[in-house]
Amino acid sequence: MSNKNDNNMDNTPKTYGPKATVAQIFATTAQSILLIGLGMEIGMPTIVIQHLYRNSDSEFSLTLNEVSWYGSILFIFHPTGSFLSGFLQERYGRKRCMILANVPSIFGWILLYYTHSTGSLYTCTVLMGLGIGFSEAPILSYVGEITEPRLRGSMASLACTSSMLGVLLTYILGYLFEWRTVALLSTLCPITCICLVILIPESPVWLVS
Repeated sequence: MSNKNDNNMDNTPKTYGPKATVAQIFATTAQSILLIGLGMEIGMPTIVIQHLYRNSDSEFSLTLNEVSWYGSILFIFHPTGSFLSGFLQERYGRKRCMILANVPSIFGWILLYYTHSTGSLYTCTVLMGLGIGFSEAPILSYVGEITEPRLRGSMASLACTSSMLGVLLTYILGYLFEWRTVALLSTLCPITCICLVILIPESPVWLVS
């Protein structure tokens, strides 16, 4: 009888206090900034194409063929980043990989701001595609590993919503500012993400493994 009661107690989900809840929300919010940046990178080609497609008033313009390549490169290099992050997150941890995922994004945004040719436009898109792919695996792993079961669903939905928020934010900025200004302002997102992710703990599942 005693063993049966002990087993029931072991199967009861553990609940933690409000401090633990706040800590989990902060950690999830910090890594969600990375997903906002991901959404901004996905939405940016729409803004750039709007300004550069067959625009004789711009210092350089894009043809229909160049536009099709520019819109595709982001997703061509996306799987490469995903493959690398899947391997590296097991070796170096979720937190380090989330920090590292912001590096190509920062260089991509800065290069986009200074771009004056189609070639450099393609290059910054390659960097962003790698950053997008590289960020997905550690983000999804991290949310599942640091949250309680009762919070896991809502925290995961917050992460998914963040990328859509990033796309919307890019469109709003594109309506208000010129595309180079949007690129410059967008560098604040990965920089902010790095500062916040530094403050959150590493995944306990990875530390144990």
